[in-house]
Amino acid sequence: MNHRFASILLPAVGLTGLASAQAVNDECNTAIAVNVGFTSFDNFSATTSAPPFSCEAIQGQADVWFSFVAPSAGTYIVDLCGSTFDTVLEVMEGTCGSLTTVNCNDDTCGLQSMTGFTATAGTTYFIRAGGWGGAEGIATLNIEEYTPVSPPVLAAHYPLDDTGPIALDISGNGQNGNHVNTTVGEPGIAGTSTRFDGSSSFVEIFGPLALSSLRFDFTSMAWINLEPTSTGGMRVFGNQGANGSWSWSVSPTGISATTHAILDYGPVPAPTVAGTWHHVAVVMDELANVTFYFDGVQTGGVIPGVEYARDPNSTWFLGQWAPALGIPQFFEGRMDDVQVYEGQLSAADIAFLFANPGDSLGDTIGTAYCPVVVNSTGTEGVMTAEGSVQVVSNDVTLNASSLPSLAFGFFIVSPNQGFVQNPGASEGNLCVSGMIGRYVGPGQIQQSNAAGAFSLPIDLNLIPSPTGFVVAGPGDRFNFQAWYRDTNAMGATSNFTNGLEITFL
Repeated sequence: MNHRFASILLPAVGLTGLASAQAVNDECNTAIAVNVGFTSFDNFSATTSAPPFSCEAIQGQADVWFSFVAPSAGTYIVDLCGSTFDTVLEVMEGTCGSLTTVNCNDDTCGLQSMTGFTATAGTTYFIRAGGWGGAEGIATLNIEEYTPVSPPVLAAHYPLDDTGPIALDISGNGQNGNHVNTTVGEPGIAGTSTRFDGSSSFVEIFGPLALSSLRFDFTSMAWINLEPTSTGGMRVFGNQGANGSWSWSVSPTGISATTHAILDYGPVPAPTVAGTWHHVAVVMDELANVTFYFDGVQTGGVIPGVEYARDPNSTWFLGQWAPALGIPQFFEGRMDDVQVYEGQLSAADIAFLFANPGDSLGDTIGTAYCPVVVNSTGTEGVMTAEGSVQVVSNDVTLNASSLPSLAFGFFIVSPNQGFVQNPGASEGNLCVSGMIGRYVGPGQIQQSNAAGAFSLPIDLNLIPSPTGFVVAGPGDRFNFQAWYRDTNAMGATSNFTNGLEITFL
């Protein structure tokens, strides 16, 4: 899942730089003019200018200067990612000799720097790029105009209605987690919930690409129910460890968040009542400012950001933070319906989710049914759909996730639900019956990607059946399922996802 920028990003390899080693841009008054896009340069033999970098007053050295005139009002992202040395980056406005810092960054993308700022059209901004501790090398300056993701996109959704060791992600991104010492099947606010014991329980989510792209412009939330014995800061969701990306936590009295090793946000008031379900949410905007919500209402003011979250470590957690450092900050209590979005949910969005536990925003449609048999990955295949139930919109995409990678498969459909165990020696359960149609026309047969997922946009005027195509009308109900190749101890077999019922309007 990628953030949306106004221009196309191109690799820096082979770009012709506007600057050269200790060229004319060693000081502000000789800054080289740059535009949106890439500029390659080096800082060999560059001197250190005054004033000091505001975020690295001592270690920010060996800098060169660029000037940038904003072509339009908006948010701009400036980065030195991919450079060959440890960088420091600062954006300033004013005139040389009388500059004011707009934003400054040391490390965001590894040892390289990234920052953002809100620009006024036609205003000149000065960009200073240096080396930490005087480091020198070849660098790439990239300037991009950034448009916040709108509408927000569901990046991960853990309903925590699990019955086994896998914490299912039903967002369609297949970012399942592993339950460790948790108790599943506890009473929840929406379906069942998961209990965390405060000392050894957590859910581990490894290598989730949709989450790992989120360093700003995101929303994260959960329903929590604390124990009377709950104390201190307890991590709800986030990236592993002190040098990871971001996480957030709750205590009996507040909500906090952190971009690790960069900035702590909060705590802000959140007077939880033990044994009571509360909804908590964290929103970070495109400039790393954070807003908190408690039980559907903003709590505290907007907390200004300083720098974006760093590149993430490979592991994300529900219910803990950094056990390897002896700072696990285990969550104690029950947790339900954890959701993460790319993009910023509005106050009205969060109020809706508080009033409708278990719902998600965006365009997820349909109701899951039918028991699922675990496949060769150790997880249950998941069937979801997104789009609109309005037939006039003709906007439905079927999704299958949590499948084996590179598995052949296709979707099936019928007006009727059913249940047949192991049809045709399959490992799974067939959950449709009667007039079963198959999406096996040109371009419809699928193969799962490396993450074990495939999708298919469908035409509601061409729903397959054994006697030809049928048209969905208002009030019609159709049941969808995905069939896919799988393996077991005996060799090749097949399996099915859950069924998904969609009633159209």
